[in-house]
Order: sequence, then C-alpha cells, then structure tokens
Amino acid sequence: QLTAQILSRVKLLTYSLLSEEPVADAAPIRIDAARSTHFLTAVEPQRLATLTVEQIALPNVTVMASELYQENTARAAAVYGADEWSERMALIGFAGDTYLLGFTVVRYGESWKISEAVSPLAGTNPLGAAEPLTVAEFEGMTDHTE
Repeated sequence: QLTAQILSRVKLLTYSLLSEEPVADAAPIRIDAARSTHFLTAVEPQRLATLTVEQIALPNVTVMASELYQENTARAAAVYGADEWSERMALIGFAGDTYLLGFTVVRYGESWKISEAVSPLAGTNPLGAAEPLTVAEFEGMTDHTE
C-alpha cells in the first residue's frame, strides 16, 4: 500500500509538471481521442531531466521551533521507528518556471527518507502536485534555508 501511495504521488507530480491538464485537484477530466493523444505527447518523462532543485527550506521556522511541534514530531517519529520527523519545502525549476513541493521526512540514524510528498506547514498540495511559485514568494514563506 505504501508503494502504491508513493507511485501515485510521483505520477501526479509528473503530470502536474508535464501536462497542461488540471491535475492538482484530482477532479475527473473528460477525455476524447484528441485530448488523450495530446496528453500522451505532453507527458514525456525525458523532459524531467531538466528539473532542478533551486532551494530547500524549513516551511515555518517559528512553528517548528515550538515545544508543541517538537513533542508532536517526536511522537510521529516514534510511530515510524525513526529518530526524527520533520518537514521541508523545495523550490524546483522546470521549463523556465519555478514550483513549490513539500515533503515530510524521517531520519533513521544518519539517513533521511521521504515519508510523504506533502508539507502541511508549507500548505503544499495534499496530493503531491507541483504548484507554481516564484522565488520571491518562496523566500517570503521562510526566513531560513538550508
């Protein structure tokens, strides 16, 4: 089930970057032969080779530093058997535009793993779709980058 969830998020991320279809809200789309052909042509995975990670940041330094947040993330980490649980947001570049992505990450020893492709603190798309965002807007969301 976890593998299916990850594959679904990767698929939606791919569609949100490559397709002109509105995939971010997962609303049903009427499909005909011409639209299907256009979609298949647009969703060419090799185009993703130009994707770049522009910045990675903590989504809300103030909230993340709070005692309540620290307690909640410690409990969440324990559920996964992890040493630490946190969130990150990333600004990615693709095809001349920039997009926001969010991640929930867990640490096992020295190794960080992506648990989910969403950051509730950053308000990212709950389905993992990339959303257009400028560099200035991204930097306005946080005062700390790593």
